[in-house]
Amino acid sequence: MQKYGRRISIVIASVLFTLGPLIMSFSMDWIGLVVGRLVIGVGIGASAVAVPAYLGEMSAPSNRGTVISMYEVMLCVGMLMSSFVDFCLKDLPWNWRWMVGVPAIPGALMGLGIMWLPESPRWLVYHGDYDGAVQCLRTLRYSIMKNEDSESADHRTTCLVEEELMEVWSQVEKEKEGQREIRRERRRRRSREDELPAEPKPDTVATPRARSESVRGRSGSVSDPTRKCGVVSEMVEGVRHLWEGTERGAFKMALWLAFFNQACASTAIINFMPTLLKSLGLEDNGTAMLLGSTIAGAKMVGVICCTYLIDKVGRRMLLIAGSAIMALGMLGLSFACLAESVLLACLSVVVFMIGFSGSWASANWVIVAEIFTMANKSAAMSTCTAVLFLAGAVTNALFLSLYDLLSGALFLLFAGISAAGGLYVYMKLPETMGRSLSEIQGFFAAMKADREEFGWCKYQISRLPGGHHCFRSYRHRALEDGVEESGDVKHDQEEEVEEVELSALNEDDRPNHHSEL
Repeated sequence: MQKYGRRISIVIASVLFTLGPLIMSFSMDWIGLVVGRLVIGVGIGASAVAVPAYLGEMSAPSNRGTVISMYEVMLCVGMLMSSFVDFCLKDLPWNWRWMVGVPAIPGALMGLGIMWLPESPRWLVYHGDYDGAVQCLRTLRYSIMKNEDSESADHRTTCLVEEELMEVWSQVEKEKEGQREIRRERRRRRSREDELPAEPKPDTVATPRARSESVRGRSGSVSDPTRKCGVVSEMVEGVRHLWEGTERGAFKMALWLAFFNQACASTAIINFMPTLLKSLGLEDNGTAMLLGSTIAGAKMVGVICCTYLIDKVGRRMLLIAGSAIMALGMLGLSFACLAESVLLACLSVVVFMIGFSGSWASANWVIVAEIFTMANKSAAMSTCTAVLFLAGAVTNALFLSLYDLLSGALFLLFAGISAAGGLYVYMKLPETMGRSLSEIQGFFAAMKADREEFGWCKYQISRLPGGHHCFRSYRHRALEDGVEESGDVKHDQEEEVEEVELSALNEDDRPNHHSEL
């Protein structure tokens, strides 16, 4: 994605979406089905990284959240459409082959459609194609002003494009300089390692062949396999730089968000809803599947609400409120298991799914697409997506075993995880609504500086509700939503500014307060 662009990555994902269903449709045994599913899984992982990144870099700050949320909206539409198509194909001969093969059609349409769209302007600037970036930005920003007259729209579009292009160019140049410094430091570290003499092993004699192997190993031609595979080496170095570099705070936060996204059983509750209802006394399989399908409708409602609200109330507020609703739904589900009430279980799951899909389902992709620089976005989003899928797979694998062991108490655990996710967002995540990508990425650098200057303990206490009042002289440099300075602090700061201004005046220019009196 970093080397060949977002569009090419999406095209590759569409090719996999086309090949996978065809392999399954024409398979003659279970091996073909497994291979087809693996191909589709790789495509899902690739699209989950490339599509949010592409949408986030193409959209303006004012509507970035809405645009990226449409990714989740269309996922829900696809889920509903697939159920409808499967229902229409159920009476055909070899119906399962049609069911697994028809998705190749939208996969091919996806690849054809992306060919008509421009490349990300940030990626074009990063690779030196300024003319293409200007043309892309003019096309995107002019469409926002289509209700104005032509001359006014052209003038405002030119101003917006120039301002945004200079901002992107400045940030990209800083990132390139940082990457060059990292490569220089890496070369210096490797040269120091190569210059170190190998420690001789005791009771051994260094034969000519052993000395040759040692020299070849230190030169990196034999002993360092990561130097032979550029893709693997680049990915490992990218993750290592994220973990050790200036974006470590943002990277850790994104990993925790991915964990909370799936550890609350957001996927498992969908997959095992019919089994859960049958354990509560519902015997009809058809009714259990029908009630389980109501989750898809609840998910659709929540995603639409998130799309409408994410650029109005902000990411933080949605995630915190969504966590509270999710915890409430899981508490209700725990009581439903205790009372063996199918109706209460269905209502609780609907409440949980509305809370999840109205917040975490979409806002997670929006935030991950916003908080990383261009140089580190590919490695960061790939790693976060892998952690998200891994957390979902582990939760799905353990769900039934834990339910058999804990029964309704399991959902108390998931309620606690949901509440912990909301608390983590309150403590760690700054509001990013309406901010440019460079401003958002600067917030995390400011938060890191706050932690280093004031200490981890003091910083965390100040992030708690009302905690900033414990330290009168303390003020976060990063964006803090809802933290206002008290009137006394503002008054003290105004007096300090006045004293500085007075001290800067000459003796003759200072006002004589006694003479005025």
